[in-house]
Amino acid sequence: MGSEVKINIDVFRANVDKLRSSLTGLESKMNANKAFSQTNISPFTDDVEKFVESLQLLKKYKQIIEVDVAILEETGEDMRENDEQLARQNVHSTTGSQPLPS
Repeated sequence: MGSEVKINIDVFRANVDKLRSSLTGLESKMNANKAFSQTNISPFTDDVEKFVESLQLLKKYKQIIEVDVAILEETGEDMRENDEQLARQNVHSTTGSQPLPS
């Protein structure tokens, strides 16, 4: 086996955290925009329904991304565990009993 598959778990976790904080920021921005739906100024009143629909779609999208983040996090941890198991197996196979040279 000449090739390696490896994960830098610290970088991976940092990127997952960044993604998760971006989702949190998205939620706070969505809440700030809810005041727009309370307007009675034309032409904004015509767009309120579309705006509310857009917010609902954005919330669904956020939920989908949250599930994806959880899957990514789980996959990264699984990869880390597999790396550790393979490293332990490799150490045992190279330090175990060796045949005597003939």
